[in-house]
Amino acid sequence: MKYDSVESPNSKMKYKAISKIIDELEKSEATFKDLVQVTLGKIQSLEIPRKTLWRIFLDLADYAKRESKFDSARQLYKIVVCNQPFAYQGWLEYAKMEEECGNQEESNQILLKSLKFNQLNENLFVKVVKYEEKKNNIQNIRALVDSIKRSGDCHIEQIWRVLLEGALCEGRLGYREEARRQFQYLMLHCKNNGAVFLDASRFEEREDQIEEAINVCEQGLQYNVKHTPLWFQYLKLYEKADDQVRSHKFDKLCYIVKDMFRNIGKDYHWKINIELAQTFDRLGDEQKTKEYLALVATDCPDSVKWKIWLIAARLMQNQGHMDQARLCIERSCMEVPLK
Repeated sequence: MKYDSVESPNSKMKYKAISKIIDELEKSEATFKDLVQVTLGKIQSLEIPRKTLWRIFLDLADYAKRESKFDSARQLYKIVVCNQPFAYQGWLEYAKMEEECGNQEESNQILLKSLKFNQLNENLFVKVVKYEEKKNNIQNIRALVDSIKRSGDCHIEQIWRVLLEGALCEGRLGYREEARRQFQYLMLHCKNNGAVFLDASRFEEREDQIEEAINVCEQGLQYNVKHTPLWFQYLKLYEKADDQVRSHKFDKLCYIVKDMFRNIGKDYHWKINIELAQTFDRLGDEQKTKEYLALVATDCPDSVKWKIWLIAARLMQNQGHMDQARLCIERSCMEVPLK
């Protein structure tokens, strides 16, 4: 059944034809009963293959939900997950509807069932973890994480997001040492994944362990020297560190800036400039702030220039230059793209 979810071009074409009919009926304000009858008739006349039926019933279920026909939607979602349990979309939408109706426990039971067929799906796993986290059921969360670790048919590259969510959950619930243990496991097995080091560093930062956050960030940059968010995190930690920590953990700021420009692609240099402008503003260096703002205004894409001028207005306001701040706001209004 899992492999039946692979649809042929012919199946996709037939689904698009049915989907178009459903959209037209919905726009014509046809009753839900009429829409279902017409759709079932088209399924027979077009000889829709079984592997595509779940998508059609999912569309009908979504329409029923929008029309507040929750009993009908519930029945249709059940058809979807029975017809194709390996498609996570049906489970997710079914669980969302129950959650919106206030049936939290029912929603969680649906998600738990879905993990039997989609164990490695990040969307489903995160929803389950969030629910268990609200109830402080850390043992259930650990059992889910351990079951994924024990599954021998998957590589770390397939499950790292799920394991990362487990580590973040441990931290949010106050189990700091367990969170660190899971972060260490991920950093050991996913050395070329900058996102893992970034979240581990942010965790230590939230715990006010600035030196450890710096160590994690530096370790991540050794393996992922072109990972832009890690460099921005490194710059943020430099700003938060006191003079003593800066003196023995960091090079001079000018050398950090040179390393950022050397290792990050040119397409992102405008982002470096805006980060540096805001950093120097917080450090009280007005001259450097203006220098980097001027660079941003010439290098950034036209679609974001209005946002840059807004940031410039805030920075000018921080420095007490109200006339310049007003001019920046006016320029921002001029740069807003027409829709």
